[in-house]
Amino acid sequence: MSIIFLNTLLVPLLILTALPLLLHLFSRAKPPLYEFSSNRFLNLIVKQTKRVRKPQDIILLILRTLLFSAIILMFLQPLFFSDSRLAGLQQKKNVVIIVDASSSMGYIEGGQTRFASACAEAAGIIRGLSSGDSANIIYLKSRPEALFPLLGSNFNYLTSELRKARVSNQPGNVRATIRKTLDMLEKAGDGVNEICIISDFQATQWRESIPLDIPDDVAVTFVEAGSNNADNQAITKVSAAPLLPLLGEEVAFNCEISNFSPDPRRIALYFQAGEMRESSSILIPAWGSVSQQFRMSGDELKRESRLNPHAFSGEGLPGVRKPGIFSYKFSIGEDNFPEDNSRWGVLKVAKNLKTAVAEFSHEPGATWRRALITLPWIDVKTLSLDTVTADDHFDFLFLSGWDGSSAEKIKDIINSGTVVICAPAPGLDIQKLKIFSPAHFNESLSGPLSTDNAEKTKPFRLKITDAKDKIFAIFADGEYGDPVGGYQRKRVHLPGNIFDNGKTLIAYSDSVPALIRGNADNRNQFYIWNIPLDLKYSNFAGRVQFLPLLAEIVLASRFNVGDIAYLADYIPGEPLVATADFAVSPKDITLKSPEGKILPLKIDVVPAGKHTGDAGTAPLSLVSPPAIETGIYTWSVTGETISKSVVNFPVSESDMRCMSKSELRAHGTSVVSGVGSVNSIHKGVMLWPYLLAFALLIALCEGVVMLWSERVDVSRQVGSVQE
Repeated sequence: MSIIFLNTLLVPLLILTALPLLLHLFSRAKPPLYEFSSNRFLNLIVKQTKRVRKPQDIILLILRTLLFSAIILMFLQPLFFSDSRLAGLQQKKNVVIIVDASSSMGYIEGGQTRFASACAEAAGIIRGLSSGDSANIIYLKSRPEALFPLLGSNFNYLTSELRKARVSNQPGNVRATIRKTLDMLEKAGDGVNEICIISDFQATQWRESIPLDIPDDVAVTFVEAGSNNADNQAITKVSAAPLLPLLGEEVAFNCEISNFSPDPRRIALYFQAGEMRESSSILIPAWGSVSQQFRMSGDELKRESRLNPHAFSGEGLPGVRKPGIFSYKFSIGEDNFPEDNSRWGVLKVAKNLKTAVAEFSHEPGATWRRALITLPWIDVKTLSLDTVTADDHFDFLFLSGWDGSSAEKIKDIINSGTVVICAPAPGLDIQKLKIFSPAHFNESLSGPLSTDNAEKTKPFRLKITDAKDKIFAIFADGEYGDPVGGYQRKRVHLPGNIFDNGKTLIAYSDSVPALIRGNADNRNQFYIWNIPLDLKYSNFAGRVQFLPLLAEIVLASRFNVGDIAYLADYIPGEPLVATADFAVSPKDITLKSPEGKILPLKIDVVPAGKHTGDAGTAPLSLVSPPAIETGIYTWSVTGETISKSVVNFPVSESDMRCMSKSELRAHGTSVVSGVGSVNSIHKGVMLWPYLLAFALLIALCEGVVMLWSERVDVSRQVGSVQE
């Protein structure tokens, strides 16, 4: 803080503050001494009055000194600045006003949003600047937006733009905004640099960004635009299981609702999927969350497919390898923050699962293929990996007697999200198995895989090592028998610690793994199959339990519980990206916003020398502008829907708790609550009215002390006379 004087010519008058002290000292001259015949009565009076007049003199001396000081300082016209960096009368100010436009500023308080209040505050600050100052407005969003490229003096334009501004659905990037602001101030030239930040200072957004790493010569003022105890309820997560349902399969839709308030709340939850409409009433505890589930039968999914005859045709964009697009929505009743009251999800509904069998040896591939053909929801074919191209996509790939060849192509297939079930051939170098999960492979293993042959009287027997695993769920009540019965006379000798993230589901009685499930580095699953299916060495394939077990392995290996869908959600402010890996021209691809507006697309990455712009184009990557609205965005090719992208409200913006003044002041900044306070920081506070009031108060106190002193003297004298 700092104080300057407007009437500096009167500073010498400060010496007059010593006048009361001088008068007091001169008035203490010793009186002449006179002797009387009897002065006992007079000595008694003096003795009684000294005990009062000594503190009275000191109090009066202090009060009169303060009175003189206040009067003199009042004529000097002191000006108080809370921030010494802004102290000065005619100096130029370079002010950048950061207006928080992140989604939490859409909260409604007092009949208007926090953002509207922030814009009014910013306009008031601009009106308080002088003509020699320069200013700019930067909106705090995921990507900061400035009204001017540099600081300017067209204040009318800034205030008019503030009246037209709208809050966004985006989270705010505080550090990027501060960097942009400091770059502007570096180019502003001479003057005092200042940053005014108008925000609700939502804790989830600001706590990780503070301290802001702003140079000491730049003044920072925090202007609060929001209450610290705002309540809110929000839908924070939606998911579906299974994520890749088949036609006719029941789907469970899950929703998580959170209560960001200190009191329990009862809300109405609504669910919409196709023609299905459901609702329920939910009580959510304080600062807690509740999960709710709705289930859709297979008949509902079939009816949706009939309503959309194009839903189950076409190949789709990359990453969307299954035909069939099924969207759903959860919502809650209106409150003071409606932006997070809805959340969307998308399912890929498939007619069947595309499955391929690559036979490096006849068995177990031939038996796999015969079993899979009997399952109506599986489309199976036999192929050679040499003929597989980038346009071929499979949900499952069975490798029969894999000898280690075509390793790079298999690696690409794994990375594309295909679930691989591999039966390694005897003699395979165990290091070749590393392609399934390089980050988790046991590097200490090496050498070829050997073959074990059982004795004629003691065949190998299988056992379940984890009976609670989901692939054994249908066998739990015994209706389908024992899934691991039968005998085996030949096997590959696999070590049990090939992958540190692998799990042995079925093993031989001597603990040699028979079926291992692991997670590839890109989250999809893979299996190592070590159960012979050749009738010469095993009766496993001839048992009725073999087909249900194989079907459960396939069904349980699909992405589950909506994890991938949740991770694939976009948030407002992000561009939507799609890669077309089939022959299509970019001009035939369109993207529509939830309101039906067609968004422009640009080609981001094109392989050199491959793009022609005509039909038959090679793979290309398409990028949209930043998605502003929440909801479902639809990708189409020549008018036919091929994919949908989900843009949901950022969960971090739903908690309305804000940072306190004490937390903000801990970082050495000014924290104010209104435009008047900011303008007083810029122009200073005139102290003479406060000094005048102080002088009047001192004069009143002096009169009270004098009256009290006279009354005490009189009472003392009366008491002495009575004695």
